[in-house]
Amino acid sequence: MDRNCIAIIELSLIIAIVVLLSCRRKGKEKPCNSISVIRSHLCRWWAFHFPHQKKCRFTLIELLVVIAIIAILAAMFLPALNKAREKGKAISCTSNVKQVMMGHISYAGDYEGYMMVKGPWVNESIAPWTAFLTGFHGSEKKSEGYISQKVLLCPSSEPGNFFWNGVYGMPVCMVNGDDMSCYWREYRLGLYLLSYYNWVSPQAVNGKRMKKPSQTIILADTGSTLSTKSFYGFGPDAAIEENGSSGIHCIHSNRANIGFGDGHVSAMTGEELFQHENIIKFTLNQDRSINQH
Repeated sequence: MDRNCIAIIELSLIIAIVVLLSCRRKGKEKPCNSISVIRSHLCRWWAFHFPHQKKCRFTLIELLVVIAIIAILAAMFLPALNKAREKGKAISCTSNVKQVMMGHISYAGDYEGYMMVKGPWVNESIAPWTAFLTGFHGSEKKSEGYISQKVLLCPSSEPGNFFWNGVYGMPVCMVNGDDMSCYWREYRLGLYLLSYYNWVSPQAVNGKRMKKPSQTIILADTGSTLSTKSFYGFGPDAAIEENGSSGIHCIHSNRANIGFGDGHVSAMTGEELFQHENIIKFTLNQDRSINQH
């Protein structure tokens, strides 16, 4: 029997004792003049289960004591309930990332191994990877997709437009001047990120160029220092600054769900992401503070 069940039993016993002490008083029998709805229900409960006990009277102090006990127990177990709720969201997020990765792999199977980060879509405009996998351009369905829009967002994140924001993020190749981590990652994992090294050009991941798909980050929980919404992409080598730049967001108890090139998903801390072969130097903590290694 877990601790929550034991607590419920203890609470029930406390309420029963208070009811017993109140209802077994001597004196002239009086009806249950409802001091409150709680008192009325307790009286009915006692009369139903113990018909031989005819008296049912409560004082206001006794009811306040019961309410205080319930409030204390609720305060004790509320953090545990919140933790369990967040755990459920993290599990749901893992499932979402897994489904999105399966969509990417299916898309790559149809398009010579390429996973789009962003590229030409409707009327030659640039659209993010979400359009290629769902078939939606904004809110308008343009083609058959590989996944549902419902799996684009982490349950712990704020909903967005399911297009550029309010979605998981893919790596966008941005090199920081003399930062050699990008070249070191390419040496170990392969030249799999294809782009013109800016935010507005078409970008894609070439699965055939991955040396180690099981170690190559393709999808992640993302966030920003200024916005409460997640973003479609993050720069593996870009510094996260207070001006609102985006990055991997360790939103689940300071862990981020990460989708890898082979389709598997892992929850990782900022330190683990830095020590990983992808060498992610900047991440966001759960409270959106910057974590720099």
